[in-house]
Amino acid sequence: MKLLRQINPWDALWLLLLTGGSMVYLLAFFQLDGPPFEDAAMLMRYADHFADGHGIVWNIGEAPVDGATDFLFMVSVGALHKLGISLSLAVQLLTIGAHLATVAVVFMAVRRIFDLPTIWALLPAAFVAVGPANVYIEAFFGTPYFALFGALMYYRMLRAFHGDLSARNGFWWALFGLLLGLTRPEGVFLVAMTWVVGIAWHGFGKMKPTTYWFLGWFGTVGLGYFIWHWTYFGHPLPNPFYVKGGGVLYLSSFKYSLINTFRMGLPVMLVLVAGLFQDRKKVIKGAFIIFPAFAFVAVWVFMSNAMNYFMRFQYVLVPILLMTWPGVVGEVVKRWEMKGIRIVAVGMLGVMLLLFQHWNYGWKTRMPADGRVALGEMLEPYAEKGYTMAVTEAGNLPYFSHWRTIDTWGLNDSHISHEGLTKDYLDRYRPELFMIHEFYVPGMERAYTDPHWTGMTLLLEEYLQENNYDMVACYGAYPASTHFYYLRRDFPDYAPIRQLIRTMDYRWYEDGETSTNFLEEPPELQNFGP
Repeated sequence: MKLLRQINPWDALWLLLLTGGSMVYLLAFFQLDGPPFEDAAMLMRYADHFADGHGIVWNIGEAPVDGATDFLFMVSVGALHKLGISLSLAVQLLTIGAHLATVAVVFMAVRRIFDLPTIWALLPAAFVAVGPANVYIEAFFGTPYFALFGALMYYRMLRAFHGDLSARNGFWWALFGLLLGLTRPEGVFLVAMTWVVGIAWHGFGKMKPTTYWFLGWFGTVGLGYFIWHWTYFGHPLPNPFYVKGGGVLYLSSFKYSLINTFRMGLPVMLVLVAGLFQDRKKVIKGAFIIFPAFAFVAVWVFMSNAMNYFMRFQYVLVPILLMTWPGVVGEVVKRWEMKGIRIVAVGMLGVMLLLFQHWNYGWKTRMPADGRVALGEMLEPYAEKGYTMAVTEAGNLPYFSHWRTIDTWGLNDSHISHEGLTKDYLDRYRPELFMIHEFYVPGMERAYTDPHWTGMTLLLEEYLQENNYDMVACYGAYPASTHFYYLRRDFPDYAPIRQLIRTMDYRWYEDGETSTNFLEEPPELQNFGP
């Protein structure tokens, strides 16, 4: 019996149309020449320093720190930049290529492994093509890169569940799993769960060749990387994990993880519910196939949901779910002869799915002008003077200015993430500039009082008052969310930088509109919405 269906020339043509259409859609509806999103700019700063030979550091000349989290993606961006490609283009080449490849993998999985009619492979692949990956590409996140390795790894697991327990398949299954884990640490959990369900379903004996490859890849390259990471950075996990984890359970993060997965994979969820009414053996096998994905939903209970831009932490599950649904209802669909009204119905279903995706992700501008980008570019000429800024928003302002930067939240500072922020630590640097994201204007109460964030900003404000810093601007679109800027009065370029900040056209990052400097134009509260 033939194990896997062979791809024919018509399938190759459909793949070409899918990937070509994906590219056209991306270019037509998404802004590829805008600024990176705040958190994406952090990784680009690391990649820049890595490419220039300074190591994986936040500030040149300081100790290494793993604040990028997406390790393999950051190294890949840095390698392309080393070849002469700009950082922004390097990110886009990798993410666009990964997205198009993921679309192809979803099509191949449904068509080749489950041998369904072409239309049932086109629908999930097109759903991925018009999905949130385009938003991540636009924002310069490496999420599609991570998702590609997740899809490739799961493709190999699906082959195993359909009889391919060869050493060759095990080699690729373990290798793609290793690359998934090297890209983001939580990938190790996902690939480990696929190996566990493989043993549970097939038995250890049949899984021996695959198990040997898992032990081989993870016991050599994986273990070597872990030891190197701990030695090089001084800690076993990426720095943000200590800021956003902390050994506590985030039940709200689990809730959002579940909601996000349901929202992004809504059509698949409905199919899976329908699959519960199928043959009991098919349901059990389908449950084994899908279990690692749903286990991955639960892992986010250990991490804060902060910075989960457009549900990016859960996106890796979208192509996986769109590859696995035939494992539950595939036999029913295969027997459903496509003719007449059924063809029309499936066509309408496809149009509705694509409109659903476009409405969620493609119809509005997401990356407006950002005053932090403009200010960073204006401050860049002063970088060679060795000035330091301390910021609560450690993305675009440090990236575009190239200034030495203290990330006061600690995502990119090992001392702060492990020891906490102190005034003595700030005194080591005596920053020339402070930027604080607050939730009030002078004379009004805070609109947001998260204890951790507010504790940090209160300490910063005490330090600024005690050391006679000048409050230069308080920019915002409304009083409930503002960017405060302070300057140390005694550094040589205090006057020109003060003038620069106070007179610039500071665009608010949420809508791209010109902000108000509330120090010059005190607000009348009734004129502003929340």
